[in-house]
This record gives sequence, structure tokens and C-alpha cells, in this order.
Amino acid sequence: MQKTCARCGEGYEVFDEDLALYEKVSPVWGGKKYLIPVPAICPFCRFVGKGAFRNEHTYYRTKSAMSGKSLISVYQPNSPYKIFSYDEWWGENWSPLEYGRDFDFSRGFFEQFEELFLEVPKINLIQDGTSENCEYTNFGAENKNCYLTLGMRAEDVCYSIDIMMSRNCIDCLHVIAGEKLYECVSSEQCFNCSYLNRCNQCTDCYFLESCISCKNCLGCKNLRHKEFCIFNKPYSEAEYFEILKEYGLDTREGVESFRKKFEKFKLTLPCLYASLRLSENSTGDFLDGAKNCHECYIVMMGAENCRHSFVTGRACRDIIDSNSCDGELNCFADGAIASQRILFSHFIRNCSEISYSMFCYNCHNLFGCTGLNRKQYCIFNKQYSKEEYEELVPKIAEHMQKNGEWGVYFPLKMSAFGYNETFAYDMSPISKEEALKLGYKWSDYRQDMEVSGDHVVCEVTGRPFRLIKQELDFYKKQGIPLPTKHPDVRIEQRYRMRNPNKFWKRVCGKCGEEIVTTYDPSRPEVVYCESCYLKEIY
Repeated sequence: MQKTCARCGEGYEVFDEDLALYEKVSPVWGGKKYLIPVPAICPFCRFVGKGAFRNEHTYYRTKSAMSGKSLISVYQPNSPYKIFSYDEWWGENWSPLEYGRDFDFSRGFFEQFEELFLEVPKINLIQDGTSENCEYTNFGAENKNCYLTLGMRAEDVCYSIDIMMSRNCIDCLHVIAGEKLYECVSSEQCFNCSYLNRCNQCTDCYFLESCISCKNCLGCKNLRHKEFCIFNKPYSEAEYFEILKEYGLDTREGVESFRKKFEKFKLTLPCLYASLRLSENSTGDFLDGAKNCHECYIVMMGAENCRHSFVTGRACRDIIDSNSCDGELNCFADGAIASQRILFSHFIRNCSEISYSMFCYNCHNLFGCTGLNRKQYCIFNKQYSKEEYEELVPKIAEHMQKNGEWGVYFPLKMSAFGYNETFAYDMSPISKEEALKLGYKWSDYRQDMEVSGDHVVCEVTGRPFRLIKQELDFYKKQGIPLPTKHPDVRIEQRYRMRNPNKFWKRVCGKCGEEIVTTYDPSRPEVVYCESCYLKEIY
């Protein structure tokens, strides 16, 4: 089925497998199945729309609405929301049920939910599990000594996003099990490297792309198990280190000069259309052990029958149009971890049977709730008996169907953040005018935090930023020139190094076989299918 996106105007295809999965995840209430309709917007716009509700790395200094104490928060100081600290939000001095209310059938669902969402207090930062010395970290778990970082089980990491089980890293994006890394993107099990992209098991390297098991290599692409190579040419050990020194990568001028040479060199070699490891009947990028997954991005071992989803965790099954999820039978869910049957909801943990809700933990059978923990059978934060809940929910669903609200995600205007503060901007940077035209919010508020005393002025934006001792020690030890760009600018540049979560049909640049890839056909790279790529590099 071919459709035209109501948001961006581009055409997109709805597959039979999409329809089957929408039908499978559709809920049954009161003996009736409430079918999820085919979305009116394309997969990429659906993905970006959910991301507009997620602020991952824009921080502010604000005050607790409960105690008045100073807090680091992802919510602006002038926002209309009540912000509590982590301990206050999880404490016993308030109850989200205090904000419960009846559903008004004379009004729309989203209008009423927005009023509830405005009143129920928010936690300042999202932390799953205990972290140590990580005041400036968001969406983190079990981290230690991290600063302005989103990660899990990371230690001594600064200015990084999607960092897992890694140590001593700065300015990295989507790194797993790495150590002593700088400006590395989409790389795994690398050590003491800088400026890597799509690399695995590399050591003591600079400026590599799509390399595996390389050591002491510089400016290389598509190498396997090589050592002492520069621009893919082998050298003796003595020659390698002599040439490496001549490039002056410990200076800003040397780094930028080499970066330009490497960008030109990369275009002379093909790119693999996608990273698919041990995957079966699947399309996407960075898929590991996926089965029957379609147009997914970053899928971990064990995922099966997932479609149009991003960062899908282990043992996932039957998930569609969802971001940062695991579990099963989830649809239009963002941040649903260890949860099942989550529909049109944002940030749900250890829950089941949750619909149109936000920020709920350890709950089941909720509809239109926010901020609940260890609750069940609640609607708009009001407690019901099981029988009352099962009688009322179908009536609300039918009311939403009549109003055209059923089967669509929360309206963009309900986001607590400006588009330019969110993951949506990271994935799809657009201007203020474009964002407002599409219905997103925009933030012109700026608060440069803790930059008194010695600081650096960003050469791009003019915004001041400071260099903390932790990173200064790292730069000195690793021989890396000090940054001259604000951390926000550096984050945006790293996201541009990673292909977008958008898929195109094109043909292999060598054999003409049709492929589905994240490489836009308008880009200059030559892209090969797996068979042609492997013949090229081995």
C-alpha cells in the first residue's frame, strides 16, 4: 500500500507485515478489539515525532518545586512544570494520585491529558539504577564519574551519548565496551583510539572507518586485521611512527588538515550498505541477531518481528514504531523498558498493559496516566477497581475513535521541550521556521551553566563553555588538542557522522542488486551489497 506522508509530503509504503503487526498489538477491551489504524505519516516522521518528547542532553540549573534547592534538570527554569529532585520524586511526601480526575466525555482525550501532565511533578533527570558522582547525566544507569553523558555502566566518560560498558571516553556516540576513546562513533570493543566510525576491536588507531581488528593504523577504511597502515598502505613500524608524528595530530591544525585528507580518501572506497550481524530476513542498520525485523536501527541480539523501531533491546518481539524499547507487543512506545503491551506511551519501566501514559514505573493496566509507581487500574491518575477500569476504558477508546484521537501519538505541542532541545533535532536538524510550521515547539532560552572564571568561547556559536579537570587530564594524557567548540556543537557534529535512521531503496554500486540502506542516494559514497563489499576487501 502506497501512502503520502501528511507531515513531510513524501511517499512511503505500508507493508502487509506492518498491517499484520498493527492488528496483533491492537488491544482488546470489553470483548472488542480496538484496531490501530495505518499511520498517516511516514516511518521517519513517526520516529522524529516521538523523539521530540525526549530531551537527552540539554541541561539547565533550576530549583525544586518541593524544597527550593538547586537542581540540574532537562526542564527550563521558566517552564510551567513542577520539578522534583530524584530523591524527592521517589519519596513519600507526595502522591501522584492526588492529581487524579474523572474523564470528561464532553472534551477530547489529549486536551485533558495535557492538563494532567502539566500538574503532575516531573523528575529532574532520568536515572535507572544507582550512579556515583554523575550529577550532570541523564537517561543513565549504574554510571560512575560521568559528566554530560547518556550511558549505562560507564565510568569516567564526558560529553558522550549512548555509551555502554565503557571507560575513559570523551566526545563519543554509540560506543560499546570501549576504553580511552575520543570522538568515536558507532564503534565496539576499541581501545586507545581517536576519530573512529563504524569500527570494531581496533587499538591505538586514528581516523578509521569500517575497520575491524586493526592496530596502529591511521586514515584507513575497510581494513581487516592490519597493522601499521596509513591510507590503507602498509609501512614498517619505524616508518609508521615517523609519519604519524609528522602529521601533528596533537595540534588542532594537524587534526583538521588530516581530517580533510581522510574525507577525500574515504570516497575512493566503497561503503557496506548496512551493518547486519547474524541477522535473518531483516533490513536496517546495526542489527545484531535480528530475525524478521524491517527498517530497524540498532537492534540487539534476540529481537524478532520488529518494524520501524530504533534501539531495540534484547529478547524483543512484535514491536512496531517504537524507540528505545524492549519487551514485546509494543506500539508507538518510547523508552518502554522491560515492558509488554505498551501503546502510545513515553518512558515506561517494568510495566504491562499501558496506554497513552508517560513516566510510569512498575505498573499495569493504566490509561492516560503520568508519574505513577506500583499502581494498577488507574485512569487519569485516579484509582478504580478492576471491574470499573474494564468498563470505562472501552468507552474512552470509543470516544477517542470518534474524535480522531485513537491510534495517533501525543500531539507535538504537548512536548515539554523545544524541538531544538530534543533527540528529534539530533536526528533531523531543521530551522526554527521549519519546526514551527510542522507543529513543533522551539526554544530560544539559553542558560550557559557554570562558566565563571576560566572558560572557552565557542568558535561556532560564541557561547562560553568550560573545560573540567577530568577532560583536561584526558587531553593531556592522550595528546589531544583542546576543543574550541561548545559541547552542543560537538554532539551535533557526531550525530552527522552517523547515518540517519531513514531508509532508501537503491542498487549496489557494483552488481546492481537492490538494497535497503541508510545511505541517501544523493550522497557521494559508493555503496555495495554485502557480497560485492566482501569481495572488495578480502
